[in-house]
Amino acid sequence: MIRFNSLEELTAYICSILRDPERWLIACVGTELRSDDRAGLEVCRRLESAGVGVRTLLCEHGIENCFHSIVTANKSSIMIIDSAIVPNSEPGAIVAISEDEISDFTPLTTHTIPLTLILEILKRETSLSEIVILGINVKKLDIGFEMSLEVERAVKNLVSAFIACLRTGSR
Repeated sequence: MIRFNSLEELTAYICSILRDPERWLIACVGTELRSDDRAGLEVCRRLESAGVGVRTLLCEHGIENCFHSIVTANKSSIMIIDSAIVPNSEPGAIVAISEDEISDFTPLTTHTIPLTLILEILKRETSLSEIVILGINVKKLDIGFEMSLEVERAVKNLVSAFIACLRTGSR
């Protein structure tokens, strides 16, 4: 697991991953009505508004609800962005988890289907060769539309990192 301690570290990581943005699908997961759980959805919406030139996919209520779209996107790599429960991390912390590390964690996402099972099915049903998971540590999962300030800041930082990499061509 990689914990990003600064916007610079996060940007460097995103730039290293998105060297060839055409092969990537950015799948953003979340639930609108659960406060910080909407963070992933907000990232995708803001990336779409910024027009950064990477394919995004909104996956409300879980990545499993986007299987058909992921298969038909026919990309070789996927980055899943979701709210997460990250032990020993501050609210709003952003972490990267490789596919190999996922089994070392208790359920990382705030959804109920185990991520290991979801990834196994995705690999079996698609031509994905690379899977990256970015988690934004939640502060609150109450019913509501407002994200906490910490998670809002994390969303802004993540979007800024994507924009810095994709708009300037620094890949």
